[in-house]
Amino acid sequence: MGFAVATPTVPASYLSVYVGPVAVLVGLLLLLAPSARRTLGVIAMLLAILSIPYSDGGLVVGAFLLVLGGILAYVWAPAPPGRQAALRGAGARSRR
Repeated sequence: MGFAVATPTVPASYLSVYVGPVAVLVGLLLLLAPSARRTLGVIAMLLAILSIPYSDGGLVVGAFLLVLGGILAYVWAPAPPGRQAALRGAGARSRR
């Protein structure tokens, strides 16, 4: 009688389960730490690229939205404090 050795194998479909929660985590981190937007934007785009083969191409719309969100996170920059005050003032004048 021999002993069977079980080797852990993780199919790619199990890895696709983790892409969604990590993408949500990246989105929350973008809200909480906007100074890390470039790094988090690149991570979001990499997650989108990884999601296509791991989900067997099924979540193409989600991958597209994740790429779009990653690009927007990468290029977005908050307005300087003086500019924000000027924008608020212009909005108040236009409502009068």
